[in-house]
Amino acid sequence: MPPKTAKAAPKAAPKAAPKAASKKRALADTDANAAPSAPAPKKSKASSSSKDSSKEQPPADKGKGKSITPQRISLGPNAELVPPRIMPAEAAPSLHKMLIPPFWIMAIDATPDRDATLGNREWWAAHDLWLQANKKALKMKVAAWKRREVELAKPWEPKPDEGNDDWDFVCLHAHRGSHEEDSESEDEYGDEESQDGDTQAKDNSAKDKDHGAKDKGQEHDEHNHGPVGKLASLHPDHVPVATMRGRDRADWWLLETLKRDPDEFSMHVYNDFAYYGAMEVLEKIFVHFTSVCKPKSHYLDIWCEIEGMALYLHRGGGDFMSDVRRPDRGSKLISLVGYMTLAALQELERREVLAGNSIPNIGYILSLLISVGWVRGEIAGDDFMDYVSWVYRVMAMAEAAGITIGGASGYVHTAEEVGEREAEGTTAELVKKWEKVIFANKVRSYKTKHGGRLGPWAPAEIGGDYYDVTKMKPAERKQHSYGDHDPFKLR
Repeated sequence: MPPKTAKAAPKAAPKAAPKAASKKRALADTDANAAPSAPAPKKSKASSSSKDSSKEQPPADKGKGKSITPQRISLGPNAELVPPRIMPAEAAPSLHKMLIPPFWIMAIDATPDRDATLGNREWWAAHDLWLQANKKALKMKVAAWKRREVELAKPWEPKPDEGNDDWDFVCLHAHRGSHEEDSESEDEYGDEESQDGDTQAKDNSAKDKDHGAKDKGQEHDEHNHGPVGKLASLHPDHVPVATMRGRDRADWWLLETLKRDPDEFSMHVYNDFAYYGAMEVLEKIFVHFTSVCKPKSHYLDIWCEIEGMALYLHRGGGDFMSDVRRPDRGSKLISLVGYMTLAALQELERREVLAGNSIPNIGYILSLLISVGWVRGEIAGDDFMDYVSWVYRVMAMAEAAGITIGGASGYVHTAEEVGEREAEGTTAELVKKWEKVIFANKVRSYKTKHGGRLGPWAPAEIGGDYYDVTKMKPAERKQHSYGDHDPFKLR
C-alpha cells in the first residue's frame, strides 16, 4: 500500500495504554502510541473472528477537520520509555546520575527560551511519561515544571507534511554505512547516487549525530539534511525512508548498544567487552523477532523489525563483527541476520504483499541488509559462503516479486561482487540451506550451541542484559572506572 498523502489527517483508532504496545495486534484494533490517559480498548468483534488480520492495511487517512489524534510517542520494543536526545540546561547537572550514555544526548538546550525543550510543546508531549518517571532524578525547579503545564495546554494537531503514526513512512538522513571501506572514493559514491537515483546529501558521515536542536527538537533540517522527518510520499526521490516505528526501533537498539560500551562511561572492564555487548544486542533483536513473527501478526509489525535491524546495522551496530576475537560466533550472527530477513520475506509472501512497491522502502532496506551482510561476512574467512549466501536467496525472492533492490550507498559495488561470485554461492546445498526458514528453530539452535559463551562468567543464555553497564552495581562500575571520578558523567 502506498504511503498516505500529507493532505489528510490520520484516522483516529481505538486507543490503548502505552504498556500494551508490545502486544501484537491487528492495526485496526489498537494504537500503540495512544495518549497515556486513554482507556484500554474493548476487543472488537472483528478481532475475534477467523478473518486473517495479517492482510489488513494500516488505518486509512480520512481526515475530518481538526485531528483528535494524540501526539505519537516513541517506545521501545516492549513499550519501554525512551529518554529525550535533547535536554534542557536545567537538567544537565543531574544527567550523570541517570545512567544515560553520553552519546545518546545530542544537545543541551541553552537557548534563552529553551525553544527545543521546556518551551516546546512537542518535546513535553513526546517525552512526558519518561520525564514524569524521572522527575525526582532530574531535579529541575518548580518553574521548569510549570512550563510543562503551559505548553501541554496549547492546542495541537499533526503537521500535514510530517508523520504521526507508527506506519507513516518518513524521510531519513542519508548516512553512509559504517561497514563501507574507507578506501571507497567519493567519486564512486557519487556514481552510485546517479545509478540508483539516490538524491542523498553528500555529507553522509556515519558519525553525524543528527544535530537538530535548533529546529525546536525536530529531527529534520531541510536546509542541511533534506526533508528528514517529512512524509516520504511528498518526496518520492528521497530514497532513505522508513516507518516511524522502524526508525524508533533502530534508535532503541543503538541506545541498548551504548549502554554496553564501557568507553561511554570512562570505564574499562576487559578487552572486547563492548563487542560482546553488541553481540548481546543483536541477539536481543533475534529473540524479540521470534515473538513478533507470528501467523496472525500484521505484516507491518513484522516489517518494522526488519527496518530496525537494517538501519541499526547500517549505522554501526554490526561493527563488532570485524573486530571481535570470536569469528565463529560473529559468522553465525551474520547467518541469523539472513535467516531473519528471509523469514520476514516468507511471511510477506504468504500474505501476498511481497510485490513491487507494496512496501515503499522494501528495496532500500534489502539493499542495506545485503551490503552489511556481504561486507561483515568476511569475518567467516574461507567459510564465507556458508554464512552469507543467503543474499542470493533474498535477491531471487525480490526479483520474482518484481522488487528492485537498491538505494544504499555502496550497494552498486556490493551487487557487482555478489554477481561475480554467484556460481560459488548458489550451489544446490547452499540454495537448500536458505529455503523454508523457521526462524524460531534457528534461534533455538544458536542458543543451544552458543548460549553463555560470549565472555568470562556470562550466563547460559542469549540476549539479556549481562553486558549492560547501567545495570551493574555501583561498586562494580566504580571498580572499572578510570580514576576516582563518577563514571556516569556527561562529556
